[in-house]
Amino acid sequence: MTRHPRAYLVIVIAALLLFFWLAVNTAVSKSITNDEPTHLLRGYALWTTGDLQYQGAHTPLSHWLIGSLLTIEPTLPDLQTLPEWGGDRVQLAREMLLENDANTNLNRVLLLGRTPIIFLGMLMGAMVVQWARALSGKQAAWMAAILFGLAPNWLGIASLATTDGPLTVTFFAAVWGLWWWGKRPFPLYWLLAGITLGLALSTKVTALLLLPVAFVLIYSQWSRKEPIWQPFLRWVSLLPVAFLILWACYGFEWGALPGVSVSLPAPTYAANFLTVQTHVEDSHLTFLLGERGRTGWWYYFIVAFLVKTPAVVLALLGVGAILIIWRRDLRRTIYLWFPAGSLFVAASLTGLNIGYRHILPVLPFVWLVGMVGIHYKGTKGQRDKKERENSLRSLKWIILLALGWYVIGTLRQQPHHLAYFNEFVGGSANGILFLSDSNIDWGQDLYLLAEYAAQSNEPVWVSYNGFPDVPDFNNFRHLPMDEETGLIAEFSSANPAPGRYAISVTHLHGTSLREPDIFDWFRRQTPIDQLGYSIFIYDVPADVPGEWIGHCVPPLLEAAEAEILVNRTGLRHLYFDCTQSLIFPNNGTPGWIIVPPKTDFVSLPVALRPQSVFVHAPTTTAPAYELFYWSGDVDVA
Repeated sequence: MTRHPRAYLVIVIAALLLFFWLAVNTAVSKSITNDEPTHLLRGYALWTTGDLQYQGAHTPLSHWLIGSLLTIEPTLPDLQTLPEWGGDRVQLAREMLLENDANTNLNRVLLLGRTPIIFLGMLMGAMVVQWARALSGKQAAWMAAILFGLAPNWLGIASLATTDGPLTVTFFAAVWGLWWWGKRPFPLYWLLAGITLGLALSTKVTALLLLPVAFVLIYSQWSRKEPIWQPFLRWVSLLPVAFLILWACYGFEWGALPGVSVSLPAPTYAANFLTVQTHVEDSHLTFLLGERGRTGWWYYFIVAFLVKTPAVVLALLGVGAILIIWRRDLRRTIYLWFPAGSLFVAASLTGLNIGYRHILPVLPFVWLVGMVGIHYKGTKGQRDKKERENSLRSLKWIILLALGWYVIGTLRQQPHHLAYFNEFVGGSANGILFLSDSNIDWGQDLYLLAEYAAQSNEPVWVSYNGFPDVPDFNNFRHLPMDEETGLIAEFSSANPAPGRYAISVTHLHGTSLREPDIFDWFRRQTPIDQLGYSIFIYDVPADVPGEWIGHCVPPLLEAAEAEILVNRTGLRHLYFDCTQSLIFPNNGTPGWIIVPPKTDFVSLPVALRPQSVFVHAPTTTAPAYELFYWSGDVDVA
């Protein structure tokens, strides 16, 4: 496909540069996401104070990277002079970025924090290309470069100042280093494997998975020509180098854990590990396929992978995997499929279902499985060469068309990569039906919201999932939620006042709210616009009329609560047994009925069935109930 020797190099360089341009453009276009303030704080604290107290569940390498350029920003304050220094990290991050006398330039700080992650991403691109070429030649390499350079899921994360991008790079680099050491068992490659393993361990606690993975990979190369314990010694020999790198990232810290009298190196790392365990064990309200849950779903990441990975990549993965199995090439490619599969299974077993980003490190392995499977590079000489050429010739135009489709799809998505969903589910516009949180809405579209509000002819009611919690722009009307009840003052959930509303997808799903169903009425409406696929715009022309509320006995809400819910006062309240009857008072004039969820009205004639307009799941402030509306369009007198 690219027989000219320079064509390969041109395509690879172009793909890497295109990645850089798309990532920088995304970094500039997207506002600060929910997790970035504390990551910026940690990075800045490391470089200016060396203090590890705010690391929490995170190892520090990512934050050393994120903070590496922040010291040149003149508008950042001295952290140790801020009121919250030594206290809550979220509030301290607010003070560092927003609430200080230095008038911090947030946009510039954000770009300085994101830039090192983008450059690190470029490094992974080079490794992907090099490994693909070593395994299957130049054609596999330049195609892998395209898959890397225009991967929407990777672009969405690589342009943010978070730990997910660095983990993806260092996890891949560690396996890449192990492969090179297995291929060339010399001291230099042993050192490469140990250093890359240490860097991965220093990036995120998740990378501990690499220790058993490395053990299996090293043993996969064992032959009967050596003692069975020899691979074990090779694995053990990596640990001192890896630990030295890890310890260096903690500044060669030495001390004791709380409650332990014995001092040890890098005690903060042990604390990080314990914090991660607590974080994983804590329940998180998550969303999948229209349902909310706190315990997670074993198939969550399977669904996420299938709906968010580009269709072309899924197809290449499927074909490549089938060809690898058919050729009985599993052992040669174990460095590709085993680490990725192990991470995928481990993520699925945790129950921490908060984003595709937790399986992002599988992506570079997926690209390579697809390319290596298709571009077979055998070891039997001319016969294998002819087989490879014949298979490529038949696939040539299909692969080129698929890659063209892939490129066009990513360019059309730019810069909304965080909210990417593939063609199989109808694209990003339908993402709200499948997943929530960082899969689609991480607070990244505040700039678009501000621009929309500025151009709107009327004020916009805003419920925004992001940092700051309540954006302060002209033409915004805030929907402030009570911290204890989760309710919004002067807001009627089931019959909102007329006006223009902008609601983040995560708030529509309710996973981050104390009252998860406060926007259930809007879930049933068709938005008039979407901003970056993460914020939905609704136009409410008028609240509906009503004269009464029917309560199924025993009543689920107090009369006053029910009137706030439907935005009416002085209504007539009636009480009836909804298992035996249905009421239409005042000769069938409009009104509402409050009943237990899933009350069956199927036995009624279609014309007499009221319309479900609001469903409330049980919370600490209210029971489960369903609200129906009777429009009065049918004469029941």
